[in-house]
Amino acid sequence: MTTRAKSGLVLKAVAFSALLNLCLVLSEFAAVPKGGDRSLFVRIADAIAAPPGLISQIAFAPKQHTVHAFVLAAAESLICSFVFYALVAWAVLELLRLWQMRRNQEQE
Repeated sequence: MTTRAKSGLVLKAVAFSALLNLCLVLSEFAAVPKGGDRSLFVRIADAIAAPPGLISQIAFAPKQHTVHAFVLAAAESLICSFVFYALVAWAVLELLRLWQMRRNQEQE
C-alpha cells in the first residue's frame, strides 16, 4: 500500500473523529436536566462518550476546584476523545482494507 493511500486512511479517520466529537459536543446542548426524558440522540451520545470519558476521568480529573482547572480538564478530555476515536476509526478502516485485500486475493 502506498504512503498516499495510508495517509488517506488517516485523513478519513481524523475526519470521522472530528465529526463524531462535534456530535458529542452538540449533544450536550440538547441534553435535558436530570430527571427529564432524554432523547435517543443524547442517550447514544452518552454511550459513545463513555470509553474516552473513563480515560479522561482517570487521567485528567482536575486536582483543584478552580475555573482554570476545569476548563483545562475539559480541553484535555476533548483532545483525548478526538485521539481515541481517530485511533479507533483508523483501526477499523485498516481492518476493512486488509479484509478487502484478502477477499480479492482469494477470488484471483
